[in-house]
Amino acid sequence: MNTSQSEPNTSQWTGRLIGTNTGNLYAQLKELGAGKISGKVRLNDDRYGLSTFAIEGQLSGSSITLSGSGSASDAPDREVNLQANGVLTQDGKIEGDWETSQGTGGRFSLHPANTPQEQIGATSLDQREAQRPDQLHTARHELGPIAIDRDGIEMLAKLVQKDVGAGALSVISITGQSEASYFLDAFLSQSFSEDRARFLKIRAQGKEKGGLLRIIQIELGPASNVITVQSGDEAWARGELDLIRSKVRKFERYYATFAKNSKIGLNQILVGSMLVVLPSLEGIIERAVLLIGIIAIIWLLEVFDKRMLRHASIRISDSHGLRMPPFLPSLASWLVGILGMTLAALLAAWLGGYLGLPGTPSF
Repeated sequence: MNTSQSEPNTSQWTGRLIGTNTGNLYAQLKELGAGKISGKVRLNDDRYGLSTFAIEGQLSGSSITLSGSGSASDAPDREVNLQANGVLTQDGKIEGDWETSQGTGGRFSLHPANTPQEQIGATSLDQREAQRPDQLHTARHELGPIAIDRDGIEMLAKLVQKDVGAGALSVISITGQSEASYFLDAFLSQSFSEDRARFLKIRAQGKEKGGLLRIIQIELGPASNVITVQSGDEAWARGELDLIRSKVRKFERYYATFAKNSKIGLNQILVGSMLVVLPSLEGIIERAVLLIGIIAIIWLLEVFDKRMLRHASIRISDSHGLRMPPFLPSLASWLVGILGMTLAALLAAWLGGYLGLPGTPSF
């Protein structure tokens, strides 16, 4: 690039982008003097089409940093922040890494637009393509109910950012009254008016051989809590999943209706007990009443655990006021579960005529 400071100089570049997205690039870069750069980058994504970014940056020696914001042509109101870091190679190319505020990222390569095709040569992207593994390995684990606060979110975000590798950034997405995504530093400095979030996603990604990305993602919400690790290296994916599971374990709650390692919870015990008792009841109506009663009790216990106690309790405020002791939700779940089992046992005894109470059914 021409770094002359006498007057602004605009250069045109074309190239390629790979990673979570792939596509062709066209950049117009204007040198403003003192190493400062401004311009526009257009991406023709292979899947999502055209996006345009207004960028600014700094050229320092052979290093170049660019940042800016833009949007896709089909969603002009959805702004995305872009950050890219690269180097000027000896053969006149710009090669480096890119990432966005949405958590996407990868590698890019640019060369002057007037370079003849036969002089472009092989880029680092081409070399990475040649080294690409045959397949990606995804390790996934579904967690039980979770209760986590702001300090726990920070701990997990720092962990996945460190484990993914040098240059990785954690992106924290939070859904409360609206959805917002933050890089870790921005999240730590943010003050939230809401105390809780409905959904939480922590995602970090970094480079590995073959131009692929290794990705760690933790998703927490009302329906499911899941850890996902993806990499071209199966051993790394499995090992990292086990490590994160060990760190998340202290945030898990153990509800009576949730069957985890043993695969046997209160619901399974109720159904098994019902199957044992059913043959002892003489009439079809008594059996139907017991079946309907057990199903109703199981449903009520599920509602209590998921709606009253929450499958994912996510606190995002930095307030350290009075909070419920961590053992109380699990204790409440088991107390209500025992009450449910007692009601089921009384129903079975009443239908079988074992209680000797007035009004014992005779169908």
